[in-house]
Amino acid sequence: MKKIISLFSLAFFAALSLNATVWTVSFDSRPAQFTNLQIAHDTASAGDTILVNGYGGGYTDRAAYSLTAIKPLVLIGENIDGGISNTATTAARTTIYQLNLSRLNAYTAADNFKVYGIDILRSSVNPSFSGAQVGEANLSNILFERCRISNLNFLGASDYSYSNITFRNCVISSSTRFSSAASTIYSNVLITNCVINGYVVGDVANSFNGGIVVRNNVFIDRTNTYCFNGTKGLIVENNIFYRSEPTGCTDCTFNNNLTYLCLDNSLPSGSGSVGSGNIENADPLWIAYPALGDAAWSTAHNYGIQVGSPAIGTGTNGTNIGLSGGNAPVNQIPFHPKTPEVVEIDIPVSSVPAGGTLQINLKARTRD
Repeated sequence: MKKIISLFSLAFFAALSLNATVWTVSFDSRPAQFTNLQIAHDTASAGDTILVNGYGGGYTDRAAYSLTAIKPLVLIGENIDGGISNTATTAARTTIYQLNLSRLNAYTAADNFKVYGIDILRSSVNPSFSGAQVGEANLSNILFERCRISNLNFLGASDYSYSNITFRNCVISSSTRFSSAASTIYSNVLITNCVINGYVVGDVANSFNGGIVVRNNVFIDRTNTYCFNGTKGLIVENNIFYRSEPTGCTDCTFNNNLTYLCLDNSLPSGSGSVGSGNIENADPLWIAYPALGDAAWSTAHNYGIQVGSPAIGTGTNGTNIGLSGGNAPVNQIPFHPKTPEVVEIDIPVSSVPAGGTLQINLKARTRD
């Protein structure tokens, strides 16, 4: 017998090679071990993988589609844009209502947590816990890749610290708030090769001191509205501000960015800011984007650059400015996680004797 299987099934088979338990969560009619994301987390052990399918963001039972994580896990969804057909079946966008990354105590936390291919409506990162001593309120080594993220909030207070946090090939909308209240410390926090359809928020009273780097992103659809708000001490490199105002950042470093159709295209922007190598009011010559640049992210866009673009080779270290440069170059944000795609499963026999071996043949293809 033969049948075509969904992206959720492909991720399951791809994850079987991991040296950890794989758990499944379904928000639709497809079978899985759990229908509640928090229960799956509580059942899993550190290092396990949770595969999630379906759309849970709009349901009234938000608790089932939310997660407070206090252990290192890998969370994999199907894709971040509904109606995209990856196999013979159309895979629904994987949406969760809220994701909170936190710390239970001095020894147990969501350090080393990884998220792929999920549309996250609300999220927070909070290293605090009851009874925390000096130096214990910290979180580190967290990765968001190929996700769609809205309303992200890093909480801040005295002695909070965050390190090695990466956002890579994501769509970031609404506000991303990095609180620097009471000297919260950030180190090696990187937003790279993302489409930012929102703004980055800080606390102007305290500086990030270069601990947050915004590199090789594109800012779009922020006409008449700032891309930064109350931020101080960011490093901003190799980004394209397309009809999006690069304002609201003080004492920041702006190197090798490109502006186009902004109300004020001049860089560096903001009191005390410095930088060099910026290109002002030049069309990046994207392959596919509305001419007036007044559109939010869409899978129909292509942010690759055409021959003759001023963004070619003019970034730091000779890389391109924008999505097509840097360490994770793309022309468009991939809507699915980077896993092999199983397109066919073949079970040669319909039954096997008790204790026998069932042969299963898989056919797969690689994906970008």
